[in-house]
Amino acid sequence: HGLDIVVSMYNARTYIIECLNSLLAKITADIHIIVVNDGSTDGCDTLVSNTFNNHPHINLVSKPNGGCASARNYGRRCSNADHIAFVDADDMVDPGMFSSLLDLARLSGAEIVQASFDTFEHNNQGQYQRQTTYEQLHYDEWERRTANGINYIQVPAANLLVGQPTIWRRVYRRDFLDNKAIFFPEQIRAFDDQIFQILSLYLAQDVLMLDGPRYLYRQHPDQDIQQG
Repeated sequence: HGLDIVVSMYNARTYIIECLNSLLAKITADIHIIVVNDGSTDGCDTLVSNTFNNHPHINLVSKPNGGCASARNYGRRCSNADHIAFVDADDMVDPGMFSSLLDLARLSGAEIVQASFDTFEHNNQGQYQRQTTYEQLHYDEWERRTANGINYIQVPAANLLVGQPTIWRRVYRRDFLDNKAIFFPEQIRAFDDQIFQILSLYLAQDVLMLDGPRYLYRQHPDQDIQQG
C-alpha cells in the first residue's frame, strides 16, 4: 500500500491519543499507522489498545526498550509500504497532512517530500499556543508550483541541512532509503535523527515542500533538544 507512518512510543501516555487522533483526521485508505511500543512502563500501550481496538488504520507492535532509533527502525521493518514517515508520539499534524504529502510524493516521484511545521505548547490556561517557525519567512518569496491542485515549493536538499533535524514532517520513498541503506543509528541514544537527516538529504535530489497543512511540533521540557 501507499504510506506507513511509524510512531515510536515510550512512556507517552500524556500525548499519544492526541497524536494518533490528529493522524487519523482526513486519513485515506492507503495510509496506515504503526505504533511501536518501545518497552513503555506507563501503560500507554494498553491505552492505545483500548482506545483504538481493531482500528483498521492502526497497528500496535511492542518490543523491548532500545531507544527511539531502534523503535523507528523496528517500525520500518514491520512495514511493506512504498512510502514511510516517522512521527514523534508527543506531536500532532493538521488534518490531511500526510494524505497530501503522499499525493505529492506519488505525483512527483521525489525521494523526499515534506510539510512545513509550526511549534505549539500549552499555556497556563491549558490552551494551545501555536507559532510559525523561521521557515515561514524564509520561504515566503519562493515560487509556488502546482501539481494536480497541490501547491508546493521545490527546495534544494542542501538548504534543509541547516537548522534542527525535522525528520518527522517528511515522507520518504521506501526504495530510496533501502537502496542507500539509510537507517537510524541505534548506538546513538539522543539526536539519532541528526544523522538520518544528514544522510537522507545529502543523498536526495530536490525536496518538494507542501504549501498547505503543517506538522505541529510540541514544545515541552522533556525534549532532547530542550535538554541540550
